[in-house]
Amino acid sequence: MGTARANARLPGGAWRGGGMAKAPPAARAVTVVVGEGVGPEVMRAALRVLRAAGARLELQAGDGGEADARGATAAAAPDALDAIARTGLALVGPQAGVAAQQVRQRLGALVRVQPVRELPGVRTSYSGSGVDFVLVSGGEPAVPAGGERSSPAGVVRPAGAVSAGESQRVARTAFEVALAERHTAVECVTRSEADEVGEAAFARAFDEVAREYAALPAEHSALRQCALQLVLRPERFGVLAASAPAATVIDELAAGLVGGRGVLAAARLGEEVAIFGPAHGCVVALAGLNRANPTGAVLAGVMLLRHVGQVETADLIEQALLVTLERGLRTADLPGGRPPLTTEAFADAVITNLGRRLPGWEGRLYRARTLPRPPEPPAGHRPARLLGVDVYLQTAGGAEEVGTTLELLAEDLPLRLRFVSNPGRVAYPPRNGTPAESDLWCARFVPAAPAELADATVLLLLDRVAERFRWLHVEKLYDAAAPVADVIPLSAS
Repeated sequence: MGTARANARLPGGAWRGGGMAKAPPAARAVTVVVGEGVGPEVMRAALRVLRAAGARLELQAGDGGEADARGATAAAAPDALDAIARTGLALVGPQAGVAAQQVRQRLGALVRVQPVRELPGVRTSYSGSGVDFVLVSGGEPAVPAGGERSSPAGVVRPAGAVSAGESQRVARTAFEVALAERHTAVECVTRSEADEVGEAAFARAFDEVAREYAALPAEHSALRQCALQLVLRPERFGVLAASAPAATVIDELAAGLVGGRGVLAAARLGEEVAIFGPAHGCVVALAGLNRANPTGAVLAGVMLLRHVGQVETADLIEQALLVTLERGLRTADLPGGRPPLTTEAFADAVITNLGRRLPGWEGRLYRARTLPRPPEPPAGHRPARLLGVDVYLQTAGGAEEVGTTLELLAEDLPLRLRFVSNPGRVAYPPRNGTPAESDLWCARFVPAAPAELADATVLLLLDRVAERFRWLHVEKLYDAAAPVADVIPLSAS
């Protein structure tokens, strides 16, 4: 079946209510990738629940066959990625880092949406506080595309780049989730206010998108402030649009608020794909022991069903799960007085409770919305201007020698040496007399007069630097909110 923009509808967050379907929806083709570690067990349990509830899904294994309750493809192999691209819709189990990155990078599933809400029967320090928010972020932040680079000088530095387009997708999705679930504000969370170029760029992208949603208040907070408030007053949050580094921390805090990663599910959205799965990792130590918690995988199925419009079936499964938990039935990772159930026994209990509802449980109403495409750049859009260049070089010389030599090399060029760092700290012009810790240096050159640098000037500079030093890498610096001349390159740290 075709995949006419699988992400045209936002994913219905777990625990969200829905209206009556006007007509039975047609079966949707869904690629199933069971994942690694405990993935086959929790996904098998979730598939059993989906089938028992009568979900109208055509489940296909990642290798193109039909998925049964015993599972499907074990990891995001090329055939699995091709199958996800073909159906545009997937239910994916936990995966190791490399496989997860492949899903994000090859399929363009750039935006991660994770509902966080306390569950009945799951006792935590925050039970009864009304934890109910949605975390929207840009996916795996730890290792960007291209991984890390190690220089001959023994300094490892990240090789990723901040994409304005991806940041805008995150922000736009956050605002659409807020409208769909009737939240009253969206909060942008960054790792620091403005002392990192990437974080400042994310905040700028958020503000640009916020102007398209003037009816919704848009707020900003630094990660440290947000983390404090999550501990003190988690109920105050609605929708968080977090930069990738900030999301890493918030994600861990969120799990602690509601009972662990085993009870969380998440969606990954791209231009043409929507991928759902549990938020926990592979947990290899529990693989094959029939002890893993399938709650996250079941809730991933609930999110997927709401995404495709099967709201009644989603509500049926969600209520059965809530009744099961409220009665104290649990797996070993959750606290409780009763003996823990196995993975399969927990799934059996959920299936037994299909058709039962939890009295007094108020789900957040969910109103399906279309995720709009980003606006096209205006005609005659000005390309970014080249405002500086960082040249990374290796030499055993001291800061004074390196700095004065570079100044002489650029003396008759239309640029000047702004500073030399080693590594991450300004070493020239001298400021505090701190001795060099590495023979890796970063020299920043900026125009001598207010003007854009020409590529020919940069190439001539590199030729001259190569006569005196071993240069390793060069980065061209373009328009940014912070003045290029005043930002010490993070990649040198």
